Amino acid sequence: MAHETLPERPDVYVDLSGIEYNLAEQPDDVRGYLAELIQFYNWNPPYPQFKTYWRDDTSPVGVCLNPSHPANRLVKAIGRDLEKRLGLSQGRIAEK
Repeated sequence: MAHETLPERPDVYVDLSGIEYNLAEQPDDVRGYLAELIQFYNWNPPYPQFKTYWRDDTSPVGVCLNPSHPANRLVKAIGRDLEKRLGLSQGRIAEK
């Protein structure tokens, strides 16, 4: 799987399984955090760096990783999907 550049601020995010996430209904701050994360993904950083980066409290989406944040599940789902895309494109993980 080749590295695919994604739109940085999509209204709808479609994961590798075909699940659609409506981002247009998210607050501007959450959309901005996700845009920064997608931008970092688009730079094609090494898979281990991206995996560690997005899960860190200091990442752009760090505030959303708090379990009480309303966008927690959404951000985690997109972060995991971006991580998987990068791992697959770099041959670091196998497709199941």
